[in-house]
Amino acid sequence: EFPNGINAELSFGCFLDCINLVNVSIPSSMEHGPDDAVFPGCHLLGDTNDDEPFPPGIRGRFAQLPVHEACYNASIATVDELLRILDSSNLQEKLVDAYGMTPFHVITTS
Repeated sequence: EFPNGINAELSFGCFLDCINLVNVSIPSSMEHGPDDAVFPGCHLLGDTNDDEPFPPGIRGRFAQLPVHEACYNASIATVDELLRILDSSNLQEKLVDAYGMTPFHVITTS
């Protein structure tokens, strides 16, 4: 888990050839080194290009998906927090993320 607001930098190949990596979210606050491909060989996440070292949709992946984000951060989210989010969210519009994952997919792969 990378919590929102973390101040860290990912270096070249830190997730090199993680062929089974399917559930990761990179907060917008995280940086990468110059010309660093962070996820080379992570085929389940999609390919990166020269302009962006992160796969499409990974950076800020759950920014507009509060239920997904709570499930992704399951080790720090509380039941009360999840209930509050469920009560206040319009879930019909936000059932899947950019990778087609529902909150249930996220929690089972976290």
